[in-house]
Amino acid sequence: MSCLGDLLYMNTNYEMDIYRALQWYIPAATLGDAYSRYIIGNIFFYGEGVEQDYREALHWYIGIIDSKEDDCYQSSALEKIMEIYYKGLGVKKDVEKALFYHEIYANCGHHSEKKYIADMYYEGIEVPRQAEKYIPLYEEMSEFEDGEAEYRLADIYYHGIGVKADEKKALDWYERAFFDSTNRIKGHIFLEGKSKNIKSEFTSFVEMFEYYNSKANSGEAKAQYRLSGLYYHGYGPSVDTDLGYTWLLTAAENGDIDAQYELAERYHYGEGVEESLDIAFQWYMKAAEQGDEMAQFQIGEFYYHGDGTVVPIDYEKAIFWYRKVSNLEIAEFRIHDIFEERNR
Repeated sequence: MSCLGDLLYMNTNYEMDIYRALQWYIPAATLGDAYSRYIIGNIFFYGEGVEQDYREALHWYIGIIDSKEDDCYQSSALEKIMEIYYKGLGVKKDVEKALFYHEIYANCGHHSEKKYIADMYYEGIEVPRQAEKYIPLYEEMSEFEDGEAEYRLADIYYHGIGVKADEKKALDWYERAFFDSTNRIKGHIFLEGKSKNIKSEFTSFVEMFEYYNSKANSGEAKAQYRLSGLYYHGYGPSVDTDLGYTWLLTAAENGDIDAQYELAERYHYGEGVEESLDIAFQWYMKAAEQGDEMAQFQIGEFYYHGDGTVVPIDYEKAIFWYRKVSNLEIAEFRIHDIFEERNR
């Protein structure tokens, strides 16, 4: 039945007839066909040949989710459901319902979305702040070595945000965040501290701060990088972004690869400094030349897009840097796109 609907809805050899198409799609959808439900939802969502009706579209999209029989169209249907509830399209705006479906969407393989949901509950953006929601989500993100989520967990336990303050847990999460940030591609190398003569276990943040402060002032670049993090995140005497930046820059100038990459990101996105693609490119290049794979990918991106006035589009140089990123699938996609573009 859905095939007959397609002939009337999409086949250019037939005159489009939405009403007749619906006569075939609706019975198929009623029998549980997810594809038909999705098409009907789109017809009403976009108002294709019928009066736009978000509520009717929502009915058919939710039918796909509730059936749990075919996940082929679930992600696309969930995106529409989220948009309807987040924006209040044809229904009362309901952020909590939107987040409910957003969590389902995240569990359909879109793991990075969990951090957005956690941030919504953490910040209390249009929903009550709920520790029982955001802590498990941040913990799930830590399984994917998300340093930002781990820094947030360290903050939560250090400052007692929604939970009882627990310095030991804060220390654990803070250290994990450092290791995940240091090894953005390769993951945990927990013995890094021993191999670089940097202490990897502390009993308090005071001890941690004193240790890195001493090492940083003696000229150790890695300690300078970690001391900058303590100042940025307020695990030293207080939050001090100026000292955080000073130590970050010092560590980068002394050749610390992680400091170079973080400094590049800060200038790239204007995080605590004035945005500058030119300065970002320079620090990405320094980290890339030392072998940082994410930096190598970013250099490839600069040449692929020809960002701003920094560098012109140069596909040869883009391919050169993408090929250095052996285990980033998106780099392979970029190379494929370049060859496709050339063959047009």
